[in-house]
Amino acid sequence: MPVPAVVRPRHRAVLGALVLTVATAVASSTLALPAQPAAQAAPATSKKRAVVTVQPPGATSFRIASFNVLGADHTDGAKPRKGFGTSAQRLPISKQILENNGVQVVGFQELHWPQAELWNTIAPEWGTFPGTTRSAPAAHNSISWRLDTFTLVQANVFLVPYFNGNLLPMPYVQLQNNETGQLSWFVNVHNPANTRGPAQQWRDQAVQVESDLVNSLRASDPSIPVFLTGDMNDTSKFFCPIVRNTELQAANGGYADATTCQPPSPARIDWVTGTSDVTFSSFVEQRTPMVQKASDHPAMVATATIPPASARAAGVTNVVVVAVDGLRPNAFTSASDADRTKHLRELRAAGASTMNARLAYERSTPLPNTLSLLTGRPVVKKRGGHGVKYDEDRGRTLHETAGQYVSSVFDRVHNGGRSTAVYTSRSSATTMKRSWNNKNGGTDPVGRDNGRKKLSKFVLYRDKDKLVAKRAMQDLGSRPKTFSYVELSALKRIGDATKYGGPKYAAALNRVDKQVSGIVRTVSHNAATAGHTMVVIVGGSAGAKAGNRKPASYTTPLVVWGPGVVAGADLYDLNPAWTNPGKAKVSYKSNAIFTGVVANLALAVLGLAPLPGSSLNPTSSLNVFVDGPVVP
Repeated sequence: MPVPAVVRPRHRAVLGALVLTVATAVASSTLALPAQPAAQAAPATSKKRAVVTVQPPGATSFRIASFNVLGADHTDGAKPRKGFGTSAQRLPISKQILENNGVQVVGFQELHWPQAELWNTIAPEWGTFPGTTRSAPAAHNSISWRLDTFTLVQANVFLVPYFNGNLLPMPYVQLQNNETGQLSWFVNVHNPANTRGPAQQWRDQAVQVESDLVNSLRASDPSIPVFLTGDMNDTSKFFCPIVRNTELQAANGGYADATTCQPPSPARIDWVTGTSDVTFSSFVEQRTPMVQKASDHPAMVATATIPPASARAAGVTNVVVVAVDGLRPNAFTSASDADRTKHLRELRAAGASTMNARLAYERSTPLPNTLSLLTGRPVVKKRGGHGVKYDEDRGRTLHETAGQYVSSVFDRVHNGGRSTAVYTSRSSATTMKRSWNNKNGGTDPVGRDNGRKKLSKFVLYRDKDKLVAKRAMQDLGSRPKTFSYVELSALKRIGDATKYGGPKYAAALNRVDKQVSGIVRTVSHNAATAGHTMVVIVGGSAGAKAGNRKPASYTTPLVVWGPGVVAGADLYDLNPAWTNPGKAKVSYKSNAIFTGVVANLALAVLGLAPLPGSSLNPTSSLNVFVDGPVVP
């Protein structure tokens, strides 16, 4: 059916003073594919093209900490705390701890007035609020950020119950990341201890006030993450209500819902939390001798990662990657194949694509490329790769070959409480099943422990693409997984036997076209996935043996279709940080678009952070949403 011409919502990427705006020109089309709500309809053969001159920002990542630095009143008076130096001796140590951990924003507790004044002197590279700009009680819980990382946008205080229910001003600030333009709210508090009598009722009230502020900030602009740090003087009695009543999650794990609460183990009274659009990693509860010299509290530190704003704004809830071994660029471009691949061409016209993507530099065979696509890594271990150079199932896990655990898209999606599936006709794909099963999959450090089995479903019909496509369509039409990987292998087998020509190859190409069309139509007609699904079509090695240097062995098509994707655009035009390599076989240093970029693209649109150890699109910066001016 024809695709109605619709205008995409405008996505803007701010880089300093630069604003890239979406072109409003919309071309008509006669596509047979259902329209995506946020996609333009523009023929891929249009003479006009959207060109971006500055690469839109990728994910925003920084180190965040909560640190009670032991107030000066405890160590500088007539009865100083035993075992600790004065605040003037300890605060420089605290600063060194933050620097050693690469912290870029910190919520202090007990930053008493002498410490706030000293911080101004010893930390000129940090911005602080309230610091010494307000009275002493407000300064105690100052938020501080590195000026080379963040710029202050707003600074406020709110009143929180403290000892005996007295209301004390505590800070929250909005900061903008200098590199990506991402805005974030940071709230920092200190809830009362029992040192002046039972204070549980005041802590409970404080948690309610803090929950209300977090929810208010989220309601005002859901695209801006909120972080809450602090010394809460509670474990489960803080964690359970704050997680249950807000979008917050703790950097060190745990989960809560309406009926169940499982705090992280071990649970502490110091916390780093963030809303659900944040992925935490590399959490550390640091109690080193240096920390013990500086304070009676640990330094709680984590890496926070926020996917690109344009990816989050697209509203994608499901991703389907269809990998077709043997699919060549000329399937989309050759006049002789036009009738056989009309659906693939329609998909390209409705999405962003390149006919000049690259397979893994080291190997062009299917299994190594599949694993690169799913892990965002090269092949060779010395380059940080997954290590699988072979193309058959050798009875080993990927991790054994790599010499370390290798995270995949399956890990990120599964650990986030969502589902995954593989549908394949290639026998060597059992390597995937073995690598991420309930024995060999990694632990789940995020929220609820969903176990080690990262693949919710694995379907293998050896050498039977028809059954693979049929099963994938059945599931996508009724019980779709969050991330589905569909692998079709027949085209390569037939192409290798026919030298990619003749009637048998033409018929195989037409079958692939219909199978891909069926998958796209299925997700477009299922109410659960329609308008919220990204489909990625990627080719595989076509007639090449490992190490073959002919263009057909390393050149492959890559097509991205879904809500918000710039229709009819060339991926190299949308991504000036990547370089079109022409016909050359190039290394990863060339910045060509390798198919391994798909892993972190898929995660970004699902609101998840890039994979640890990935080096292909490592900051999820590959752009399919932000366009520039349309030029001849």
